[in-house]
Amino acid sequence: WSLFSGAVLGTGIMMGGAWAYESLTFGGYWAWDPVENASLVPWLVMIGGLHTLIVYKATGRALTTTFILFMLSYLLVWYSTFLTRTGILGDTSVHAFTDEGKSLYWHLLSVMGLLKLLCIFLLVRQWKTIPRIKTEEDISSREFWMFIGSIILLLSASQIIFATSLPVWAPVAKWITGKDIAPPVDSVTRYNNVQVWVAILVALLSATGLYMRFKQSDWKMMFRRLGLVTIIAAAMAAAIGFAQNINAWQYATLLFAASFAIVANVYYSIAIKKGNIKKMGATIAHLGFAMMLMGILLSSFKKEVISFNTVGLTMDFGKKTHEDNVKESRENTILFLNTPVAMGDYSVTYKGDSTSDKDPRTFFKVYYERRDSATKALKEAFVLYPDAFINPKGQEGLIANPASKHYWKKDIFTYVTQVLNPSKKTDTATYQAHELKQGDSLFFNNGYMVFRGFETNINDHRYTPETGDIAVASKLDVYDANGLVKNIKPIYYIRHQYESYVEDTLKDAGIFIRFAKVLPEKGAAQIMLKETNPKDDYIVLKAMVFPYINVLWLGTIIMVIGFFISIWNRLTKKDKVRV
Repeated sequence: WSLFSGAVLGTGIMMGGAWAYESLTFGGYWAWDPVENASLVPWLVMIGGLHTLIVYKATGRALTTTFILFMLSYLLVWYSTFLTRTGILGDTSVHAFTDEGKSLYWHLLSVMGLLKLLCIFLLVRQWKTIPRIKTEEDISSREFWMFIGSIILLLSASQIIFATSLPVWAPVAKWITGKDIAPPVDSVTRYNNVQVWVAILVALLSATGLYMRFKQSDWKMMFRRLGLVTIIAAAMAAAIGFAQNINAWQYATLLFAASFAIVANVYYSIAIKKGNIKKMGATIAHLGFAMMLMGILLSSFKKEVISFNTVGLTMDFGKKTHEDNVKESRENTILFLNTPVAMGDYSVTYKGDSTSDKDPRTFFKVYYERRDSATKALKEAFVLYPDAFINPKGQEGLIANPASKHYWKKDIFTYVTQVLNPSKKTDTATYQAHELKQGDSLFFNNGYMVFRGFETNINDHRYTPETGDIAVASKLDVYDANGLVKNIKPIYYIRHQYESYVEDTLKDAGIFIRFAKVLPEKGAAQIMLKETNPKDDYIVLKAMVFPYINVLWLGTIIMVIGFFISIWNRLTKKDKVRV
């Protein structure tokens, strides 16, 4: 059941991370938000208890520790509920309940108190009957280092929950000391600086422990096998570090630890377990965990913002200080309608928005294209549709949802941060008349069109002929900087002695064309052109590249598979009766 609980809760946490990545705009899958931390902490303690339980089943040791860790994990689920549902974190978390949760405050406190007393009572009542081994573990034994790993997970959980609970204990500290406890300016960096070392130690222990034996290990055999693993892992880490320019020493250490764990688990599966899937649950789970660490490192350390603001415009993003708004403005670019902007390897163009009566969101069409720098040949093109709930009365309450382009080795992550107030959108463009003879060109903002002559044999679904109609179409080829875009045919016709027309459009370019009149004496056509002013419509957009993020998602899947293989092995394994 501990395996099942670890698998389900771990899956839930990473599903939450995947949802945040696909649906939220903080730019990632983990932000050390208190709600995220509240889900992670019980899982860390549970995994610690799972490993001490394995130690007990193999050696008869650590059962008391196992009971304590499992009870603590359960109590922490309730405490996490208390933190996130009572409003106590309303000022420090964007996801926690606020005032509406206050009615649960004393209810949850009472439940936690009763459960804590129940756990203590049950533990005390059974204390003398819990089997123990009084001798110390050998330092070369697997159980010794598994116990150390469990303690590291417990310490990791303690640091996270202590920092997350600042709004809970800070008033008590102020009452005792008379001083306010201010939260750190950059909480993400604080968590990262501590937890990176936890990740390094756990990665190394999860790999090394497999090569040890319970009760006592053969040091020579273990070091011989791990020596080869270390050489391969060092080469792997050096190659990845050089390619990804990972030059911060603590993250270079994490890179080696993750590489070591990946190589060690793969080698152990092949050379020692001989591919026996049923007995490889722990190895596969540890491999998945190591791949998760690798994916977290590669996608976070080399996360790159490509939407640099090149116009020097400072925008208001609602940050606490002017300096914060300046910093955020550097990473957000303004896209005027149909005006390409260079972003990384891409040229990005805002092509307009669309709405539906059945959907309260506004979808923004953002066109990406990548061309060969020498030949200008189109190498890649795609459209993303980030959307947002827009308050029609102003900018307050803009809730954006990102859109991503997924590749096997990277994601392009895009979302809007500001939009033009819908009530301020105007159409200031007017139709301008131009006389064109065959072969003449007509220029507009982002290209030009060439008049190719008239066409009297009209077959167009937009025009239904009637008896007595006189109709003619003008043939126009539209070009931009990359070549021919489209052939258009606006129609002019006379019906019942009245002039009419069917205009043609290039909505992506903001172009509207009418064939207004035939000028037979000049052999020309009067073409009316209207083009939207790009400054009449714009969005502010942020775009980032997450390299190798699929390593993280694949690692999660592999880790969960390892849990369920262990469950399968446990259910079909006959227990040995310990005397």
